[in-house]
Amino acid sequence: DLMRDIVNILGPFFEVTELLGGSEYITFFYMIPSILGLMDKLDCSTDHLDELNNINFEMPDLVFDNNVGFVDAQEEEEGGPKGRKIKINTPIDVTNMQHKIKNALYNALLHYWDFSDEELFLAYLLDPRFKKLRFATSTQQLQAKAALREKYNNIKSLQSSLTLTNQPLDFNEQLSAENNQRERQIYQKTFIKSIFMQNTVDEPIDEISHYLSLPEIFYNHNPFHW
Repeated sequence: DLMRDIVNILGPFFEVTELLGGSEYITFFYMIPSILGLMDKLDCSTDHLDELNNINFEMPDLVFDNNVGFVDAQEEEEGGPKGRKIKINTPIDVTNMQHKIKNALYNALLHYWDFSDEELFLAYLLDPRFKKLRFATSTQQLQAKAALREKYNNIKSLQSSLTLTNQPLDFNEQLSAENNQRERQIYQKTFIKSIFMQNTVDEPIDEISHYLSLPEIFYNHNPFHW
């Protein structure tokens, strides 16, 4: 039963490794959703997390060393390091072992991966394969969307400023002449429009909302052919 549990725990890691090593497209954007999915799969809401809070990931010691016995190995070379051999005939305490394995893996992922950078989720928001941010929390989703809208508005403002700066000097005069010409017309052709377009309102296009409303593409599709 323990071996079956271990296989089930490590199975998702095998799938992620296959995905990262076998995709024909760039695999960087698979990493964060996969890691967050693994952490969620490990479900470390057990009562044994306190046992692993003091893990030193810089040392070669394993979190399970207290459960096994070791014998001193012979030095392979003079002055070489002395290895450790497990006493395979010694019974091992496997109480709560599956929880210890899950918690050790969870803490390792938490130690080596930092998800505090807001730009990280903004990048995924711009990838058509992951734009729904299903792997992120509600707060992370809202922050990424707010950051995207802020950057978009900043760019639009900059473009508007550049457009006004580069306009010819007689632009306002030309616009005024066109308005005067329309005012001098005796009859304005508005009847047909009033019939067929009375319920039509020309609203400005919100490109951000439009982009976010578009469906995702499959995770294994080419994001550049969207």
